[in-house]
Amino acid sequence: ASGGDHSLTLLGKILQQFFPMRSSGEVKWKRFNLGVLQASWLKAFSGLTEIHLSHNKLTAIPAEVFRLKTVKTMNFADNKLRGLPPASGWHCDSLSLLDL
Repeated sequence: ASGGDHSLTLLGKILQQFFPMRSSGEVKWKRFNLGVLQASWLKAFSGLTEIHLSHNKLTAIPAEVFRLKTVKTMNFADNKLRGLPPASGWHCDSLSLLDL
């Protein structure tokens, strides 16, 4: 494994320790007071199907989040979003619900 792969694996273990993923592939980080979202945080979870990050202080969503092909639901409601990445870069084929 390359150094980047090892770092991502280690990050995944740390995130799963403090912010466990639901057994259904769901990340639920509501009301965590998050001001920034790093795409690598979500990439650390394999089989991710739902992202719930409502009620935080996010001002942006990284474009990489819209390239997660297995995610069906994204909830970013009640944040301070200033915009979204251009839709031309979205490749989230399974996405059926986007709540802003």
